[in-house]
Amino acid sequence: MSFGRYLVGVVLLIVCVGALALGARRLRGWIAPSYEGVAGRVADGVMLLALLTVTLEVVGVIGVLELPGVVAGCLIVGALTWVLGTRRTAARAAVRGGGGPVAPRPAPAPHRPIGPHRRLVTAVAIAGVSVVAAAWLGWTIFAYRHGMETIDTLWYHMPLAARFVEDHNIRHLQYFDGDAITVFYPANSELLHAFGIVVFGNDLLSPAIDLCWGAFALCCAWAIGRPWGREPHCLLACLPVLMTPGLVDTQPGGAYDDIVCIALLLAAVALIVNGRADQAGGRRLTLGATALAAIPAGIALGTKYTMIVPAIALGLGLVAFLGEGQRRRHAATWAGGLILLGGYWYLRDGIAVGNPLPSLSHIGPISLPAPHTDRSYTVWEYLTNGSIWRSIFVPGLRQSLGLAWWAVITGAFAGGVLALVNRHERRLALIGGVTLLSGFAFLVTPQLLGVPGVPFFFVVNVRYCAAPLILGLILLPLTRPLRHARVTLTWTVASALMLLFTALDPGVWRSGFPVKPFAAALHGGAALAGAALAAVILIAGEAWLWRGAEITAWLRAAVTRSSARAATAAATVAAVLVGLAGWLVGDAYAHDRYRDSPPLPAIYAWAQHVQHARIGIVGLTLQYPLTGSSASNHVQYIGVARPHGGFAQAPTCRQWRTAVNRGRYDFVVVASATLTSLALMPELRWTQTSPNARTIRRQFEGDTEIGVLYRITGPLDPATCHR
Repeated sequence: MSFGRYLVGVVLLIVCVGALALGARRLRGWIAPSYEGVAGRVADGVMLLALLTVTLEVVGVIGVLELPGVVAGCLIVGALTWVLGTRRTAARAAVRGGGGPVAPRPAPAPHRPIGPHRRLVTAVAIAGVSVVAAAWLGWTIFAYRHGMETIDTLWYHMPLAARFVEDHNIRHLQYFDGDAITVFYPANSELLHAFGIVVFGNDLLSPAIDLCWGAFALCCAWAIGRPWGREPHCLLACLPVLMTPGLVDTQPGGAYDDIVCIALLLAAVALIVNGRADQAGGRRLTLGATALAAIPAGIALGTKYTMIVPAIALGLGLVAFLGEGQRRRHAATWAGGLILLGGYWYLRDGIAVGNPLPSLSHIGPISLPAPHTDRSYTVWEYLTNGSIWRSIFVPGLRQSLGLAWWAVITGAFAGGVLALVNRHERRLALIGGVTLLSGFAFLVTPQLLGVPGVPFFFVVNVRYCAAPLILGLILLPLTRPLRHARVTLTWTVASALMLLFTALDPGVWRSGFPVKPFAAALHGGAALAGAALAAVILIAGEAWLWRGAEITAWLRAAVTRSSARAATAAATVAAVLVGLAGWLVGDAYAHDRYRDSPPLPAIYAWAQHVQHARIGIVGLTLQYPLTGSSASNHVQYIGVARPHGGFAQAPTCRQWRTAVNRGRYDFVVVASATLTSLALMPELRWTQTSPNARTIRRQFEGDTEIGVLYRITGPLDPATCHR
């Protein structure tokens, strides 16, 4: 990666995000000016995400999702929202100054009692953050050294982002395998990765995006506790779930969107509990606070199917409990936020298939148009099956949630129940109800069966319930029984132990516990680097906690003693060093990514030197490395269309060769989906028997050939299939 292109990417990133941030701040100041402190920063952040999402969707729909279109879109949207927010704020100030109706004053910052245990809880929370950061930073560093290697990242998340950029639009349906499952998923998260590819010309930002979402989730957890003065308690409560193997081994250093949904749901909750009441001492939420809380809920709805129930339930509960007197306006505001920020993907699917949820083929006796897919199951079907509990559910919960899985589930359930039965605080009751309902939704949500009669993929799908689990644990220290000092101390110790045992799971670190891990734990240089950075976080956080006033005074004195010119020079040097470090990381990443990544290292390494090629694949679905170092190669799973948007592998030689010819592929990769011998794949014979297919790479696993790369020099003749 050249330094010039990197520098251009940094400048464009600052320009695009800066323009939208200015507009977001002004617009938020008009819509809901009462948010302060961390809650105010969360509000600004969700408004920025809303503007960026809408901008990318608009330029993607009209077909200009490329550098000029994205930059122009960000500048235009940022300018329009800045002007609108400025004028509306000025008009409101004029009304106040002219003796008109005065809006209620913002509520004062909540009183935070400095009890004997608050500083202790804060210290434990900082230590817990460093523990979680060690694993998350380690996996992010690993991704920058080797490339993003998590399954769903290579299967469909990043291939979809790359296709958005290649086609300059988001209107198409892209099939990633021989089954129409992932093609209809909502893709707000992939839009952000596409934005990074457009700005830098490669996926330099992608390995760090989920790390940023994790940090945002921590900020939202802190903001949730603000009205009760329990910020560090809520921060500590969310850490065990973020440390579970199912999240640590999938989210950081990849493009999974579970952490995106967690952060957005926590943001919506934070904005609701910190929202101003209509009247002094009232419980009703202002319309502006409702509009702002609907933003992260809408973005989450457009990110993952599992957010359908939480997003809708949160809106219904808000209208029922906090929208008295203006229920219609609150309902319309919430629905508008969901439709605007999450409805596009469901509209696209509805137009393409005639069903906004193509995975749903029946509603009671009503049949809906839907593609044929592999059979799915629900956890609810097996709740009374003892053998499935012993062989699948209990081992799966332990592998995915860690050694303290039972404590995580129990604590989350207790938090939801105690909040729901709270008669004095409607907002807590609302969040408790949403937590329990979201957990129940996990039980009845269809999941891929994998093996006939066995919920084989349960262990990897447990992460779908991470959002209600983390929300329930955050609610627990906010409930009345746990606000007493002695109970708080006991809860702090229990939470710290829960986090410790989760971190010691062999799926997170190589702790030596004789249990089956979720996946191979992080180790080597990336683990050491992550631990070192986490140690810096720990030292800085604890120093600020215990010596914050002294450090602040020292910094002010240092700034006072130095001249403005010296301060400017120091800031410039720091910016240059940070920028240079970013370029060194990006250059190494572009050079080393997917050089030795399984399962097809030879073919993946070859693809890094190829640009703007058309590559067809069949068998193995881990396709993203084939897009190349600049994500410019057109990679497509080869198959044939089926009714109602369905898709399947070509069943005959004639159909296979016709599909290859229609795709105008320069190269074709035939790989084993099960990493076994290619002898069972007829596509190998259908391809290599053509004189226009030349073998240029072979991939072996031991003595077994598992993948072949062909150069297609001309059409594959369907008429010679019988030979």
